[in-house]
Amino acid sequence: MNELKVKVNSAGRLIVNSNGVCGGYTGSKGIGVCGREISAISATATTMTIEAHVGNDTLTDAESGSVHTNLGAGGTIALTLPADPEGGTWFLFAVQENQQLRIDPGSNAIYQYVVFVPPEDLYIWADNIGECIMLVANEDNNWLAIGVTGTWTYE
Repeated sequence: MNELKVKVNSAGRLIVNSNGVCGGYTGSKGIGVCGREISAISATATTMTIEAHVGNDTLTDAESGSVHTNLGAGGTIALTLPADPEGGTWFLFAVQENQQLRIDPGSNAIYQYVVFVPPEDLYIWADNIGECIMLVANEDNNWLAIGVTGTWTYE
């Protein structure tokens, strides 16, 4: 079984183990950050911003540590991740409407599974209430999923 080591630095940014193994996918869905374990992370911050998006938006490094939902959206929305994120920048995404919530990494990649290396430029999406994913930027400007609930599809 792989072990995920997560630390929070003095700036409040998550740091994952340097070898990029983020979840120990041996039949599990990771560490369950979207559900049971979120209190361990939120306890490190004094507040956590939750933003309900009803339209497309581009996120910034300054928004690291925030939660993004599609609550109130009447259709598909796309949230674009920072193009050149500082390592340790993280976001939590939660589907709160039965509408497609897309997460676009731009020219970077989102790694959901250690055994699968996706092409760059693919966004991920989910559309069922309760699905969520936490993404952390690594030093290569790519995004690592350290908690996944539901089905997030590459497109």
